[in-house]
Amino acid sequence: GWFRLYLLEHQDKIICALYGFLFNNSFYAYQSGFDPSWSKYSPGSVIIHIALEDLREEKVRDFDFLGGKSSYKQYWSETTRRMNNYLIYGNTWLSRAEYIFNKNRTVIIPYLKQVFSLLISLHNFFVRIITPSSRNHTS
Repeated sequence: GWFRLYLLEHQDKIICALYGFLFNNSFYAYQSGFDPSWSKYSPGSVIIHIALEDLREEKVRDFDFLGGKSSYKQYWSETTRRMNNYLIYGNTWLSRAEYIFNKNRTVIIPYLKQVFSLLISLHNFFVRIITPSSRNHTS
């Protein structure tokens, strides 16, 4: 089949997993993870090695780590491929707003952080002025 799941177990406990998809003689490693308490044993490297051996026996041509530039991926390969992302927007006002936001997010997000920081400061200032201090109350 096209789905592959690799599990690394110790005493009936799963300590690492890797799953991906086999298509057109290429394996696409979609997701992996491991129990952090086992990190000194490099379970991620072990599971990749197991998957590579299994896929080699099946004469699979490529092992694709997919997106991202994690250092562990560079350990296993000397080559990288360019990855392109495409966003398709609908023809509604909300889609147009999302397009404008995504196109300008590097400017918009820092600006919004400044605005929210200012609003919080103003809120805290007025709360101190308007809220009577418990010392000013007499019984």
